[in-house]
Amino acid sequence: MFLFVLQYHVDEMKKSFLFSALYAAFVFGGRHLMNKRAKFELRKPLVLWSLTLAVFRSSFSNTKQDPHAPVLLLKQLSILFHLYSHQLLP
Repeated sequence: MFLFVLQYHVDEMKKSFLFSALYAAFVFGGRHLMNKRAKFELRKPLVLWSLTLAVFRSSFSNTKQDPHAPVLLLKQLSILFHLYSHQLLP
């Protein structure tokens, strides 16, 4: 039984290394191919996305179970506004 389990783990380890190598080749190959392309300006869409997630989290949370949800929403919005207005977002 032990040898069967050991062989199973060795076979799965080979698959893990294969997929890890393929992933690394994909990431670094893609980085090399995209090196000459112009960068996207995604700051505003990502801020809008974060604000939308914060609003939906607040609107769908049950205030009986989570009475601090509106306070957390205001904190998230104020932090995002501060970071965006001082251009501290990456």
